[in-house]
Amino acid sequence: MPLVDCTVCNAKGKIVCPRCNGKGEIKYGFIKEMTKTCYQCKGEHFLRCSNYKGIGMVEIKIINTH
Repeated sequence: MPLVDCTVCNAKGKIVCPRCNGKGEIKYGFIKEMTKTCYQCKGEHFLRCSNYKGIGMVEIKIINTH
């Protein structure tokens, strides 16, 4: 099957971490605001795209309409 650019990650193979919004850390605390490394992206700011193993491409099926 042919591969085309992934529209979820814009063919980059990674997406901005939704937990920390790409900051790599999470703020917490009420009286004194503190930060800790984001547990979802582990401070890397991005997550691997879940489409087609994070290569930035997806498979498409060509349907014959004849």
